[in-house]
Amino acid sequence: MTRLLINLIVFALLFVSVICDVKLRGDFKIDGLSAYGVKDEMYSGHLAFESDSGDSGKYFFWLAKSRIPEHAKRPRDLVVWLNGGPGCSSLVGMFLENGPFVAHKVSSDEDDRAFPFTFTSNPFSWNEKADMLYVEQPLDVGFSVPRKTSGIPHNEGEIAEDFYAFLAQFLSTFPEYTQNGATELTIAGESYAGRYIP
Repeated sequence: MTRLLINLIVFALLFVSVICDVKLRGDFKIDGLSAYGVKDEMYSGHLAFESDSGDSGKYFFWLAKSRIPEHAKRPRDLVVWLNGGPGCSSLVGMFLENGPFVAHKVSSDEDDRAFPFTFTSNPFSWNEKADMLYVEQPLDVGFSVPRKTSGIPHNEGEIAEDFYAFLAQFLSTFPEYTQNGATELTIAGESYAGRYIP
């Protein structure tokens, strides 16, 4: 199980552009996964934000758009998924629980590709009904990057301040969630994340 998770994270790194201070929505678009059986529209990368203290950090996020056609869905539903721990990667939830695809190891007898996985659509994925936003938080968890000056947060108040700043930047970068009516926003998670999800 651990080896599978490590391989899946390596897979994520192969296809996600890690860009320092990207501001444009299109810069986060993930292309090229259809060769692996993934058809969902997805965006991922580091999103820089500045907290009230003036210090900046970068949360790593992965957004899987809903499979419901655009015209049938107003307003857009957005579910933010946070794994607990504290300190557990939210990609665990995406890759092993409620994400848009399921990884299957290809036996070496069947295929000699350098990347030994194939993917199938997860019919139980939460993006069947809503856009799913997986966020690596707090800072320094998973692929998220600590603040330049003050490093990692030291209490839940700082975590909340960082998350609020990230969410404001995310909504600015992805304006479809603030246009044409209000977005239905749900914050969900598991383990310790449930203690600080409002």
